[in-house]
Amino acid sequence: AVKAVKAEQNNEPCASSSSESDLQTVSQSRSKFQELKAKHFIKKDTATVWPLNWHSKLCTCKDYMKMYGNLDVLFLTDEYDTILAYENKGKVDQAADRTDPFMDTLNIMNRVQQMELICEYNDLKTELKDYLKRFADEGTVVKREDIQQFFEEFQSKKRRRVDGMQYYCS
Repeated sequence: AVKAVKAEQNNEPCASSSSESDLQTVSQSRSKFQELKAKHFIKKDTATVWPLNWHSKLCTCKDYMKMYGNLDVLFLTDEYDTILAYENKGKVDQAADRTDPFMDTLNIMNRVQQMELICEYNDLKTELKDYLKRFADEGTVVKREDIQQFFEEFQSKKRRRVDGMQYYCS
């Protein structure tokens, strides 16, 4: 403990253990850092891969914590800041972005209902596309009344089709 206090008084980073070899290792790592910094081996904005639990090997004395803060890399000391955490967050974000009300509705239906809905959707899409194509070919603007008229006609066609069906039971 006395050695750790002396190290702190000399502005040297401390280690979790007060053994002399630990203090020497920390001191050497600091000088190695200074050496790399002087030789411009430290590159910014590049990706690196680090071994598992590397966070626990970082010095967390007040001098180093201050340095991490000044360099805006304090997140490095967070042991939960891992690639796995970012991958899981990305998966959750992608799942949230992919919510489709149509697919959600299909998932709660039985197969017969799903087929009927898909057929109706395809009919609506085809007829609406053909209807709007006429306006595009003529170069005219589609008005609200035109869309209302389309849906009224579509509903009447659907009613005629459904009313004309005969159901047989065996």
